[in-house]
Amino acid sequence: MKAQLSQDVTVAVGGSGAIMPATIYLFELEPVVSRLQGSRLANPEHLRAVCEKHVRSIVVSDLVMFADFSFYLVVTSCSGLAAAGLASFVNTSLLRLLFGTEQLSPDQDITLYRNVTTEVSPAVATAKMGALVTTTTPPSPMAEDLDDSDADDALYELANNGVYPEQGVELSFFPVHDLRRKAVSALFCAPTFAGAVFGHAAFNNMGPAQLPYIDRAILMHSLNFARKLASQGVIVAVGAPVSFETLAWSKSRQIYQRALRSTQAAQTAQLILKLEDIPQGTPAERIAQVVSSLRPFARHIFVHLPDNSVRLTMTGRMGASGLVLSLQRRAALPEVLTHSKWLARAALAQGAMSCIDHVESDESLAMVRSAGIRFAVGNVFGSEAVSGRTPPDEVHDIITHIEQTTAAHLAAIA
Repeated sequence: MKAQLSQDVTVAVGGSGAIMPATIYLFELEPVVSRLQGSRLANPEHLRAVCEKHVRSIVVSDLVMFADFSFYLVVTSCSGLAAAGLASFVNTSLLRLLFGTEQLSPDQDITLYRNVTTEVSPAVATAKMGALVTTTTPPSPMAEDLDDSDADDALYELANNGVYPEQGVELSFFPVHDLRRKAVSALFCAPTFAGAVFGHAAFNNMGPAQLPYIDRAILMHSLNFARKLASQGVIVAVGAPVSFETLAWSKSRQIYQRALRSTQAAQTAQLILKLEDIPQGTPAERIAQVVSSLRPFARHIFVHLPDNSVRLTMTGRMGASGLVLSLQRRAALPEVLTHSKWLARAALAQGAMSCIDHVESDESLAMVRSAGIRFAVGNVFGSEAVSGRTPPDEVHDIITHIEQTTAAHLAAIA
């Protein structure tokens, strides 16, 4: 087969009849097999199992088909340079895994893939890919350390489609408003149940054992959404929540850190990790330790503080990009002003940005602005949110509409 470049092939995915543009890459592992002699990866079956598990854990929106020492990556989530970037990312991630190093030497930096889009006829691609997707269930990217296949499927749905069907939980992205620029600067992900329960509380009866896998699935979904938006020129940050409990224990922390490392989350400038569900009374030093466990793996970390009693002055600068504080529902205006001023001072001392959540009224918004808070979230701006499945052009239109409405609103109450 001759490698050629084309974006013209289309594939019918999932038997729905929807036609989606596809770019097809063939990855061949033979070039690295000879270099793995003496390691446990020299076993062909073990090598394939390790590679398949790893690739499926980082590619959750596109199709992967394995055969012996090769596999096809069928990209339908993006095209052009973005698709090529995804293939390059998979290539580098695989090499780092196989050679066991974060920094590849020149002789290890091998290109394992080539674009074979035009080598597969559109008719054959349509028949083969459509049949494959409709007759098989993609293995879950969350398979590691899970024994319950039903839970496995549910986590796959959460990572890939942003839904947890067995509990009716959906992942929604809520706009974060920049009060200085009068613009939407970020979309923060939050699990929601029936539009009434938000955050990790939306998952019913979820124990500590399931929490790191839930958080990993949310990370995957948020990361894919961020990259999809960036590939289409929609410039907005995307926030992924992670529970304090996930990072407070060594095993669950390692699960989450491995996900950050394998997906190269730090290379996605738009991604913000939002540490939340910090128990009241948690010492500032402990919060700082948890933040430090994330710093090597992400550029931006926001910390959602439990209240305004955290003594941040005792920790020095803990390396957070932003501090978030939630107002109590129907909080009195003096309370709003007190909390806002405290957060503004704390953020200034930490060299971080400030964000107030649960802003419900024009009067509260005026207090928040007067205290010098940079970002705000709440019903005062409306309740519009977007799904991770929303096409980038629609996200752009929604953001534009929200910004126009918010600018007029802020002008009216100024």
